[in-house]
Amino acid sequence: MVDLRPRSQAAREGLRNAVIRSGDWTAVPLDPDGSCRAEQYAVIPGTPTVGPPRIDRSAAGRPLSFEVVPKLFSIQMSGYCSWTRVGG
Repeated sequence: MVDLRPRSQAAREGLRNAVIRSGDWTAVPLDPDGSCRAEQYAVIPGTPTVGPPRIDRSAAGRPLSFEVVPKLFSIQMSGYCSWTRVGG
């Protein structure tokens, strides 16, 4: 699991996470029966708060295509998968 949460979750006041680039991503399971999952939280535009989670999950053995949102606060990517940002 890749966990890119800010160190202090107590401060739910959102600042953009600069550790991971936004844009289109794909995740390919490395196990034929495995699945990939991304759970991300974004800063609500115009506010200092974080919104509800956005969860993307692939079916077993299928790739996952998803967008890392531009105002990302935190993301957890889980599953035995190869994670790649599309377009570099």
